[in-house]
Amino acid sequence: MSTRQHIVIYGNSGSGKTTLANAIAKTHNLTHIDLDDVAWKPDIWAERLPIDQSIAQLTALLDHAVGWVVEGCYANLITPILNRCTLLYFLNPGIDACIQNCRTRNQTLRRQNTERGQKEQLDQLIDWVSQYETRPDEFGLNHHTTLFNNFTGPKQQLTSMQQISNAIPHQQKRPD
Repeated sequence: MSTRQHIVIYGNSGSGKTTLANAIAKTHNLTHIDLDDVAWKPDIWAERLPIDQSIAQLTALLDHAVGWVVEGCYANLITPILNRCTLLYFLNPGIDACIQNCRTRNQTLRRQNTERGQKEQLDQLIDWVSQYETRPDEFGLNHHTTLFNNFTGPKQQLTSMQQISNAIPHQQKRPD
């Protein structure tokens, strides 16, 4: 994989997007772009930026990176950059696997300082994740499947945590 790779990884929350993106970016020296960082107003997690501002920020980030990995669940932000994508990953391991990942990962609770706040945030996240198959918006399975089906370049849909784990590149050990 060369540094001119332009990879998009998307799926439900808890599907393993960040883990896969971090590993690919580190292994292949690519810029990692989390769509959460361009989707929301800075320091106001509950308020989305207008879509055109998010796309402009994302485009600027991509323009300044030689190779990149973009990850997130925002079909409306991914669609405009698909013409730049050299490999598309759709992570779809199922709702139960995503919920289990949400329960075990630390970064899920990064925006809450109190135990009560963390529990409330986790409960809300699990409720949101559980609606994946029926969500009518850009975060739902229907939009994600359409995005995958319409992409004509190289792509992989990974439907189990084992497949996702197998896609994670492993660093080569240097000989002593």
